[in-house]
Amino acid sequence: MSNKKVVGAGKKLFKKIAKWCRKNENKVVLAIGMFLLVVISFEFGVLQGQKWQQSPLIIKTSGSFNKQISTDKIKSESDFKKGVAGNETVVSLTGNNEKCIFVANKKSKKYHKADCRFAKRIKLDNKVCFKSEAEAKKKGYVPAHCLK
Repeated sequence: MSNKKVVGAGKKLFKKIAKWCRKNENKVVLAIGMFLLVVISFEFGVLQGQKWQQSPLIIKTSGSFNKQISTDKIKSESDFKKGVAGNETVVSLTGNNEKCIFVANKKSKKYHKADCRFAKRIKLDNKVCFKSEAEAKKKGYVPAHCLK
């Protein structure tokens, strides 16, 4: 007896749903169509993403920048570059600029403090290092506007 009530209630519910679907057929079809379009677009994007996926970029640093250069080697390099740099001391490639208080560019006649933002933009090949302001002036360099 209770099974008949459950089956009867299920049939009534099914009839109500069917009646509502017939009444709102256009909206139901539109909703189902939009849902399918979203699912298909998502799957297409996933497939294209797998196709275009690239291997990760790996950057390796070489150990040559970490090596210290002896002062004898620096002196011999500056003697070697005398024709280009004159008597100026060329900054080492290690970035060890403890004695470098003032920095200048070979291509200009202005010198900057080593921590100046303009000094940081000078290429290593063009850097000239000075221990004092007097040394820079003696070589013919003039102070940049950041020192005035």
